[in-house]
Amino acid sequence: MGAANEFSTTSKQVNIYSASILKSPKPHGIIGGNFFGTGEDMESCYFDSTVTGNMNVYGGNTTEDMLKQSTYARFSFDSVWTIQEGKSYPYFKGMDPILPGTLKDDGLENVLAGAGTELNPYRIYKYDDLKYIGKYEYGLDAYYKLMGNINATVSFKENCNADSTVCKGFEPIGKFSGVFIGNNKVIAGLNINRPEEDSVGLFRALAKGAKVTGVVFDTASYFEESYTFSYDRIRESIRGKNYVGILAGVDNGATLENIFVKYNVLGENYVGSLVGKKTSGSIVRSASRFFVSGKENVGGLVGHLGEASVADCYSIANVVGTKNVGGLAGYSDNATVKNSYAAGQIEGDSKWGGLVGADNKSTYASAYYDSTLWYVNVTAAGELRNTRQMVKKRKLQGLGLRYNLENHGGFNLSLFVLAYRRLLYI
Repeated sequence: MGAANEFSTTSKQVNIYSASILKSPKPHGIIGGNFFGTGEDMESCYFDSTVTGNMNVYGGNTTEDMLKQSTYARFSFDSVWTIQEGKSYPYFKGMDPILPGTLKDDGLENVLAGAGTELNPYRIYKYDDLKYIGKYEYGLDAYYKLMGNINATVSFKENCNADSTVCKGFEPIGKFSGVFIGNNKVIAGLNINRPEEDSVGLFRALAKGAKVTGVVFDTASYFEESYTFSYDRIRESIRGKNYVGILAGVDNGATLENIFVKYNVLGENYVGSLVGKKTSGSIVRSASRFFVSGKENVGGLVGHLGEASVADCYSIANVVGTKNVGGLAGYSDNATVKNSYAAGQIEGDSKWGGLVGADNKSTYASAYYDSTLWYVNVTAAGELRNTRQMVKKRKLQGLGLRYNLENHGGFNLSLFVLAYRRLLYI
């Protein structure tokens, strides 16, 4: 809050302004909260939204407007206040002027524990902590570590329009070049509803050299919560336009390890459960399920897979698109894929296939698709197997998968066959 933490409902706030730096995932320009009520019984109250970085709270004005006497409709400039037009904020008569730009963030007031280094990463304990990544001193190139499971279900009611009929949900973090240590924790109930935006996911993009490990993306059911506000929200989803994935819309060369996705991901072009488009880097021991929908370059794990490597991964997501649609990748271009499989339902109009919809000069070794379940008998790369072959270790030459769905992060080869059967409900 900029002026007060709370007011009671019997209070009325008149002729107040604030130009404070606020560090909070939900900054409020004048009143942070109200113990007894809404705390919005305010008249002629203003705050500098340029300084707070929040334009969507009652009374917000730019710094330029805050330096104009005309902004302060009911302020008494005859007896109480004075202002240097275009140069200062209002200040009491007889006192020194209050000038903009004199308030600086010295970085000493920290919200996240840690130092953002490899030995002492910033620590993420709750959903609001995620929102600090990329803001204030918490750089996009730093180290971060999840310290517990994250309940993100409140994102269903964030960034809404005036009557709260449409909510955009979580605002994606910017292009990340640091290290995100999932610590085998769960982020559950994350909702992003931005169908007009490109590059949508937890991160809008991952830079070459970034690293993300040990994260599980699950639905609100993980916390035994359910949200059914409308037909489109029967199950949580990540929704964008082009370049959409729950982890990142675009991956320009990150290292991704031990990531499990149980989510619906929807968009138009370049859509995947994990990332929409991956140009390079690697994906290891990662998996996805539920539903992926788009138009072109739509995949169960990655929509478009460039010169990247994929190893020990699988997807049983159902994938729907029009062109370049595949169970693991919609389109692969000079990629290297090994010890991986897909077994979801695939639907497309052209260039669609069980493991990959279309391919250009990629290398697939010990990569399979179960063609029995959904009668999909085509794939642009990899090999087709029937269900009986898929559940026999000796038929999966070199697969070597060590992913156990039951604990989202244990790696036990002896449980592979059992896990596959459970995934397919057979």
